[in-house]
Amino acid sequence: MMLQGQKSDHVLWNDGTETYTYLRSVNQYKKDVNLNMGIVAATGISGGASYTIPSLMLENSPGSVIAALSNLALLPQEDFEGTQCYVITGKNPMGLDYKLWIGVNDYLFRKCEWTVKSYQEARKQFESTLKTKTIEDRAKLPDLSAMPDHSSVTQEIHRSIKVNETISDSTFKFTPPGGARLVENLR
Repeated sequence: MMLQGQKSDHVLWNDGTETYTYLRSVNQYKKDVNLNMGIVAATGISGGASYTIPSLMLENSPGSVIAALSNLALLPQEDFEGTQCYVITGKNPMGLDYKLWIGVNDYLFRKCEWTVKSYQEARKQFESTLKTKTIEDRAKLPDLSAMPDHSSVTQEIHRSIKVNETISDSTFKFTPPGGARLVENLR
């Protein structure tokens, strides 16, 4: 469990053909089955942040965060860091409350906030959802039955957004640090 302010380097990258995940705490990396599964695996450790934007862009993504929401409501517009935004609320399939801020003039995703009222209840719902998935789409869940129930509010914020700019190929390259071991499963 991460403590507030604690840093963790968990890197997910694709070299154009293969997808890998690196975990600094154990200086290990592994080859993922594919990009979608790499994103799914990184979703938990990132508090869901690794999934939000890619889910909007990947053709075969297990499902877009926004498309999966139900009970949608449009709230009054709000200013978020100098950008006037539409504010949309909804519930995801696991019953989590989502709130999205999307720029009025550019439709760019600025902020996402989701609330977990009970991790025990969320886990039960997630496990129920997993039962409907094929074996390839299932992620192995750790045993958290002894963990005390708790709640959280997670915010994902996007700043300094730039559009239509050239991006150097080196931006997408990651080389694990010297001594990092390639393993079958990260610890």
